[in-house]
Amino acid sequence: MVLCGILGIDSDVRNGFYGIHVRYRVDADASREDIEALVAQSQKRSAVFDIISNPTNVTVSVD
Repeated sequence: MVLCGILGIDSDVRNGFYGIHVRYRVDADASREDIEALVAQSQKRSAVFDIISNPTNVTVSVD
């Protein structure tokens, strides 16, 4: 469906994603609590997570 928006086939289709779901499967010698803490810390420090989960102003210009 996203391709219809990206390619301009259907102007009613959004040119992007409606949602993103992330699931981690971690194989480690660590407790679930430790793994969840690591994931939470990773989210806090991730620029990618921040930009997709918070409104971000975008400015485009041509010189």
